[in-house]
Amino acid sequence: MKNSFASLNDIDEKNIIQGHRLWFGKSIKSDFPFSRVMLPAGYIISTVEDMSSYLIAHVNNGNFKDKQIFESSIIKQIQTPSATIIKDKIHYGFGWFIDTSSETYLNHLGSTPGYTSLMIIYPKEKLGVIVLTNVTSYSLGNKELNSLAGGIIDIVRNKEIKNSEIDIVSISTYLFFIGLLIVQLYLFNRFIKKLKSISKYKLIILYAFDILISISLYFIVPRIFDLTFNGFLIFVPDIGYLMMASIILSILGLIGKTVIYNKKKGTKKGT
Repeated sequence: MKNSFASLNDIDEKNIIQGHRLWFGKSIKSDFPFSRVMLPAGYIISTVEDMSSYLIAHVNNGNFKDKQIFESSIIKQIQTPSATIIKDKIHYGFGWFIDTSSETYLNHLGSTPGYTSLMIIYPKEKLGVIVLTNVTSYSLGNKELNSLAGGIIDIVRNKEIKNSEIDIVSISTYLFFIGLLIVQLYLFNRFIKKLKSISKYKLIILYAFDILISISLYFIVPRIFDLTFNGFLIFVPDIGYLMMASIILSILGLIGKTVIYNKKKGTKKGT
């Protein structure tokens, strides 16, 4: 693996392909700096050829071109489940997720701003697949990348390649957050129109709605994907900024409703 590095000092940056992030399906250049702090989790610079050599050693019990690179006992330990994530389905070894729900295979997905990678191993068949991409996106982190790897595996197995499906998850997510913004604007507009007749009870409900949105989008939703809110802006910028817009609207709504309602009360007292 002579073309794999863990530092920019060892490689000319011109030889690193430009990373991208997707904004509503459009590929935009990603210029995030190399992070030494995140090296234990990512930022290893490599090539398909080098990573293929790595997988060959894995499927051959540590042997590569008649040389024992790793002890076979180490490979066995790495590929043995040490923790269960989903009973009888998904486990974790040392660096590998191990799926035993149907035919046993190992996989590991990795992502840094602008790049996504996936490794899959079928130990019984001694089959390994590595997919490296220079783009990060919400969908590519799961369905699309798995479909790409699955298509390669089907070709190797001489199986019929499945047609790509429409990414319903991403489309639904975009529509949900755009719809949420429309609902927020509609409710604020309705508040202005119904200001004269609005009760404290309805005002409290509107307050609760704005607070719930802010807390959910800033704290809860990112945690579901094991990210912080800032992580959402980095890895999923289109959805992240839609969420930010909703949070800003919620905060402005809270301030605006309070100011307008208090002015209304002040006008009544003066009258």
